[in-house]
Amino acid sequence: MVDKFIEIKITKATLFLTEQELLRNLPPEVIKTALQRGKAILRRRQYEARVTKEVDTLLRAKRQ
Repeated sequence: MVDKFIEIKITKATLFLTEQELLRNLPPEVIKTALQRGKAILRRRQYEARVTKEVDTLLRAKRQ
């Protein structure tokens, strides 16, 4: 089986790690912080997509 790699871009380099390598070598507190940050970012993206869709809908309705 071929491992899937996670690509992490850092200054002047790119790291390729498996999920297992990444999770095994990160302290639990870093994982917890990253998960919380990820949830917040995804919620914000969903909110912005909804707002954009609502604005587009209103603008189309106003033109007609």
